Amino acid sequence: GPYAPAGGVNNAILNNVRGHQYRPDGTLLACNSDASNVDAIAAFDTAGVFLGNFIANNAGGLDSPWDILFRSSGDVLVSTSVSDALHRYDINGNYLDDFVTGINFARQMVEMPNGNIAVANFSGTGTTGIQIYDSAGNFLTLLDAVTGNRGLWLLGNGNFITTNGAGVHEVDPNTNTLVRTQASGTAMQHIGLYVP
Repeated sequence: GPYAPAGGVNNAILNNVRGHQYRPDGTLLACNSDASNVDAIAAFDTAGVFLGNFIANNAGGLDSPWDILFRSSGDVLVSTSVSDALHRYDINGNYLDDFVTGINFARQMVEMPNGNIAVANFSGTGTTGIQIYDSAGNFLTLLDAVTGNRGLWLLGNGNFITTNGAGVHEVDPNTNTLVRTQASGTAMQHIGLYVP
């Protein structure tokens, strides 16, 4: 059965869930884009009990959230598909500012070892692919060897694994080339590390 919300499906709390993250204390945070709890980051304890919203409805213009990234600098980024921004919040979920604006349909994000932020960008003329920003939110480059990007993960060899409507692909960020397609023929979403 469902883990959260405790007691089963409750569309007043969660509906159209996208990305999620766990805080160090075990709290589950989930991007929610629909229902009466629209455009918020919902929080659940380890038993799946709804604790309220970690990030309030529409805080800082949040509209259609997709992913949550806790940065090593101590702040939190949330990607969106409608508000065209990476919104930045403090560790308690309070809005600080927009880390990036003008990004169209940002999906999964990863922080690179040097502090740069890589973003899987789903759509937009000349912007679909993996967008790289420095730690201050300045645009650095676009990797467009694969487009229509949804999921993103940084591999130990420095390459990215990214997903789109056609499968799972490995991209070399140094040459902006497709290394290989690891799975094809099916639409994929976010990528996460599995730790049994």
